[in-house]
Amino acid sequence: IYHSQVETRADSPAHRGEYNVPLMTRLFVEDAMTRDVATLTERDTVDQANQLLVQKRLRALPVLSADGKISGIVTMKDVTRVPNEQTTSTNVTKIMTQNVITIGPRDSLFEALRKITTNGISQMPVVEQPNGKLIGIISMTDLFRAYNKSVSESISLEEVEAPAAGEQVKFE
Repeated sequence: IYHSQVETRADSPAHRGEYNVPLMTRLFVEDAMTRDVATLTERDTVDQANQLLVQKRLRALPVLSADGKISGIVTMKDVTRVPNEQTTSTNVTKIMTQNVITIGPRDSLFEALRKITTNGISQMPVVEQPNGKLIGIISMTDLFRAYNKSVSESISLEEVEAPAAGEQVKFE
């Protein structure tokens, strides 16, 4: 009917959003995560956590045990609950969340999105399986950046496909 009619809904830019979930199941956490992660140790104080959060403009910091495994996570909200006069004498282990929600590097972005939204968190540590060592962190920003990059790459590939033999190229 229309000269620009596409063959299927999946080919239509107007319906591209309906196909987000299949794309996110084919993208992996390891391709979207931030690998250079600022961390705290179990020996650090609330004051040190606050300084690092402010300096790096972060919302949360993983706390690592001596063997490099996640023992907790400290958020800016946790830090602000400690009175100023106690920040240098209070250890981060006293204020950190201990049951940290994590994800593996080979899990899909869809699984990461599900965990982040279900648990109401803004970011999630990425840990090696099965040893549990921290290798990165993934946030909603990382998820959307990877998704948008994948979508724009697939659009670019569609746009540069060569015309069929004998087909005229029409410039508008």
